[in-house]
Amino acid sequence: MKSALRQFWVVLGAFLNIVACGFHLGYPTILLRDLRKPGSDIPLSLEAESWITSAIAITTLPSFILTAPILQKLGRRSAHFCVATPSIISCLLLYFAQDVTALVIARLTSGFNTGATIVIAGIIVGEYSSPHYRGVFLNTKTAGATFGVLYVHLIGTFFDWRATALFGLIPSALALLITWTWPESPSWLAYKGRYKECEDSFTWLRGNSDEAKEELLFLIQSQRNRRLYEIKNNSMMKKAKLLLTKLGQKDFQKPTWIVLFVFVILEACGRHSFPAYAVKFMSAFTKDNATTLYYVLAVDGIIFLASVGSCGVVKLFRRRTLLFVSGGVSCVLLTSICIYLYLKSQHIAPENNVWLPLSLLCSYFIVLNLGTSSIALSLLGEIYPLEHRGLGTVISGVFYSLSLLVTLKVTPALMRAIDVHGTFFVYMIFMAGALFYLYFFLPETEGKTLQEIEHHFNGVSLKLEQDKEDKLLDCTLASER
Repeated sequence: MKSALRQFWVVLGAFLNIVACGFHLGYPTILLRDLRKPGSDIPLSLEAESWITSAIAITTLPSFILTAPILQKLGRRSAHFCVATPSIISCLLLYFAQDVTALVIARLTSGFNTGATIVIAGIIVGEYSSPHYRGVFLNTKTAGATFGVLYVHLIGTFFDWRATALFGLIPSALALLITWTWPESPSWLAYKGRYKECEDSFTWLRGNSDEAKEELLFLIQSQRNRRLYEIKNNSMMKKAKLLLTKLGQKDFQKPTWIVLFVFVILEACGRHSFPAYAVKFMSAFTKDNATTLYYVLAVDGIIFLASVGSCGVVKLFRRRTLLFVSGGVSCVLLTSICIYLYLKSQHIAPENNVWLPLSLLCSYFIVLNLGTSSIALSLLGEIYPLEHRGLGTVISGVFYSLSLLVTLKVTPALMRAIDVHGTFFVYMIFMAGALFYLYFFLPETEGKTLQEIEHHFNGVSLKLEQDKEDKLLDCTLASER
């Protein structure tokens, strides 16, 4: 019980940082609502609105590139400090902003937080938690982001955009305080050859059960053998050759393709575009501008509750089953919404019927967050082997920043060109295509250790690999003696 509470405490710090990410993703709804009003102190053009909203995506790639070496060299704890701090700076910049340039700079700063956090939080949860709890804990990433969106929209109904920005300081400050109390990741300590510290950290997190001891032993064995191999290949030429070899390895290439299509799903399902353009999307369902934000809040609340529910649902079903069943149903619901909104635009469906399309939209987000987006997001924390996690973070950053930037920049143009129903249909096509690919190449990760997932991509059974590593370890110990 004590070990579960300690793992929960670590996850809570990562959760609060993800709440801050959701806050920044949903903030443009409040900001643009106030700045569009007549007499606004910062007048906005459509182009300025687009850049303010999408600026957060521009710095996501640099955030991955800057954080990846910290992740590998200084550890997970230091990396989490680095990605949580820009959120506080961004909130202060937003509060004191006096023109469009200052707003764009503030949003660029928040990108350093929202970028790397999506992968780093997954790595932290994956490495700090046991296989029994990992599925539930990884799903809190989705719950954290959706709560952050609900939080900023709720605060924004009572306060203006400047005051709302200050409320973003709360989750970030709490995340930093909790991170200060963490031990370092056992996986990273083993990766660095600090085996005594690794054992202490692992025992603090997981306890002294036979299962925990066996996992710890295998973790240390695999990392000792990796370090021995790297010592033998320590020259610059050999390091370059080793990097090229890594890029060609199955356990790097296969996860990379999976991560690419995971990000396609995360963007195509509206995970980031809906919070950013919530009012514009909702205006297709209701023409009453006075109540639009209240409808947005209601949908936010439903999304958050579904995300929380996913933490329990993931324990009832295998992850692959949950991903593809919920993904298929989501595509059907999204298609139904497209058809209804199209009929409404052609004056075939009644325009004053708000509840039918809203019910379809709420059903879509419930199914989506119970399975599809929650499972897809959780995969980012467990799919890359420990050896490739630094490079994998950079690769994930490239995919995430490009997909987020394209989505946030293209979505307003799509809505102007083909309306909301056409935009949703484009989303559905991309989501269905990504699910089709993952159906054939994504392994089941439920209940497996990170080492077992790694061996799946290597095409090596765990027993054979363990026998081989035991022999290598014996040779290593003999040479040390």
